[in-house]
Amino acid sequence: MTLRRSAASAALTLAMASAAVLIASPAHATDIQPGTGAQECADLTRDEALTVELIGVPDPMVAGEWAESTYRVTNTYDHPVDTLYTFVEVGAYDSSSGADIASENQWYVDGAWVPIEPGQVDTGVYFGETGPLLPGEHAEARIRTRLQADPPEGTIGSAAFSATWPAGYGVCYSSASDLEFGVTTAEPAPGNEPEPATGGATTPGDGEPTPVTPVAAPEPELAATGSSTGLAPLAAAGAVALALGAGMVRTVRRRATR
Repeated sequence: MTLRRSAASAALTLAMASAAVLIASPAHATDIQPGTGAQECADLTRDEALTVELIGVPDPMVAGEWAESTYRVTNTYDHPVDTLYTFVEVGAYDSSSGADIASENQWYVDGAWVPIEPGQVDTGVYFGETGPLLPGEHAEARIRTRLQADPPEGTIGSAAFSATWPAGYGVCYSSASDLEFGVTTAEPAPGNEPEPATGGATTPGDGEPTPVTPVAAPEPELAATGSSTGLAPLAAAGAVALALGAGMVRTVRRRATR
């Protein structure tokens, strides 16, 4: 009898300890990995059941310099998922004309920065996918963005990010979000301001040289990997749009030109 009581007590203690560990454990995080590239969704529904975030976007973002952020998707369904397709685009636009500003995005995978092709939100081509996630678990990816170095005055930064759950048989459910941020240009480092040249020009009649200010060489334009999808969020223009159809997700549309 004593032996049975001791065994039962030990089992109860072990069960209580296991339950405490489960309760105290934080949500598990995994890394997003490269996927096959295109979602297979004949029937796509916007249900907003996932939590999708872009964390750490600098505000303002310095044009011409790399800026890092973290894409995170959390399984907030009440059931596990085998995989989630992940989408992100970060860019900027001219608030006066509505024109896109050249930009490029990359994500960190397998020890290297890899380009994120533009046009994801229009074509349904995603940059990565998660592994299995239990309720409350999330997956992350490091993202970095560079805007063209000389944006026009009034440039506004914008980002669109979403995730899609392929439920099976061509049925998919999508969640999307967006944000805005300021854009600024880099300040010259102290002591690195160019000295005026005296190139020999003179003021008529006084013989004194007139300083000639050198003209800085233009910054090279970004490659054709720049954003071209009109990422301006709809904070002032309405709700975020989602075009439903096979292989197409559109999380944002351009803000109306002022």
